[in-house]
Amino acid sequence: MHPAPVNGYLFGSKRYEYIEGIVEGNSELQSDGLPGNLLVFGYDSLSLYLYNISESQYQSTDRAAVTVYHRFGSFDELIRDALGSTLNLVDA
Repeated sequence: MHPAPVNGYLFGSKRYEYIEGIVEGNSELQSDGLPGNLLVFGYDSLSLYLYNISESQYQSTDRAAVTVYHRFGSFDELIRDALGSTLNLVDA
């Protein structure tokens, strides 16, 4: 389990006033140096929640996308972890 994050953020399917769209969010991250083979769905203060196209795998990584914290079998598992970590939820 990775450390508890401070703030969470998930990209929307389209751009809203306060929620960046997935295309715009990934464009901005790539212009900051994120490799093009990663599709980020959201992030928090510690992690990126993404799909690694080269490895065909959903992952949570550190913010530099160097260290993989978790590998997931599905998008649902990835989002469950992202929301659970961000909201500090514990499986009952």
